[in-house]
Amino acid sequence: QIAASAIAPDGGHFAASDEAGTRVFSANIEDLEVRRVKGLPAEVLKLAARALLFCSTSLLAIAPRGRPELLLLDVSRPAIATRFEAEHRAPIFVFASEGEWLASADLDGEVHVFSLDNLQHHSRVPVGGREATGKPTALCFDAARHRLVVALSTHTLIVYDVEAQALVTTVPSLLLVPRHIVRRHERICGVAVPPGTKDKLLLWGHTFLARVDLASAAADAAEETPRLQRKKRRKSKDGAPDSDGEGADKGNGAWKSYDGFQHIVALCGLDDSQWGSPLLADNKVTTAAVQPGGKRQRSGAGGCKRAMVLTMEVDPKAILQSLPPAFERKKYESLDKTRK
Repeated sequence: QIAASAIAPDGGHFAASDEAGTRVFSANIEDLEVRRVKGLPAEVLKLAARALLFCSTSLLAIAPRGRPELLLLDVSRPAIATRFEAEHRAPIFVFASEGEWLASADLDGEVHVFSLDNLQHHSRVPVGGREATGKPTALCFDAARHRLVVALSTHTLIVYDVEAQALVTTVPSLLLVPRHIVRRHERICGVAVPPGTKDKLLLWGHTFLARVDLASAAADAAEETPRLQRKKRRKSKDGAPDSDGEGADKGNGAWKSYDGFQHIVALCGLDDSQWGSPLLADNKVTTAAVQPGGKRQRSGAGGCKRAMVLTMEVDPKAILQSLPPAFERKKYESLDKTRK
């Protein structure tokens, strides 16, 4: 059973890992040809990975399952470019990469940032730790490529400036997700940046998709008094709606949630200029566009899309088939009567 997989940004390589080890393949999309990359280090071939991520077309980040270590594999040689052993104290479970930076979070909740240009440790994000109440569940770099967004299990977003090695000051560095956007028991599984947008993030979990505008959140925070901020935090923790009686699904303010998404297992942003026409070539295809203004527009081919996302969802029928058989009380009652 495959436990981790990754594909290069140009689609030229992909990697997969299971209990037996990690394998890397080269792909020729034009000829529909896939070949296994030979000459990988023996350590990688026997290594069961918890997480994989291509930081570039040839640099693969590998998180071993059983030890707190980070390996960077150059698949073009192929050889291990470098390894980091002393930064994390627990195994790594999630990566995020953009440009020259690589971020990783471990099971203890620590988040570290590495420089891919110098292949060395850069900084530690002030979050997590063994005694922390909230643990990271998702990482993502925003459109500026130097701000790291960390989603915690407490439904708090932390925005960290990697270059300044400090929390940002231009937008709220600590942002609590309202309860009417993400319910108390739900988990933020991923954070994505819609291509072509600025200061906007998409949060997704298995049963929800939401958007946050960091610029609007900063403006709202600047206008609010400390007393009103404390009042909204209490309402958010209690699951109460906004003061106007309408939730974010109406598209008001910095937050918006989108209906109709269930059993999401993966999500990625698409560039509309590149993927819009191919995906919408069939007039029967209908899409839901995430508009920066907070409007949800449904249109066929030729419609104007400001942002597109691709989600992979599990079929509800498959979920029902995987459940154990229903408990029938009648059978057990008849069995008891027979014994008596």
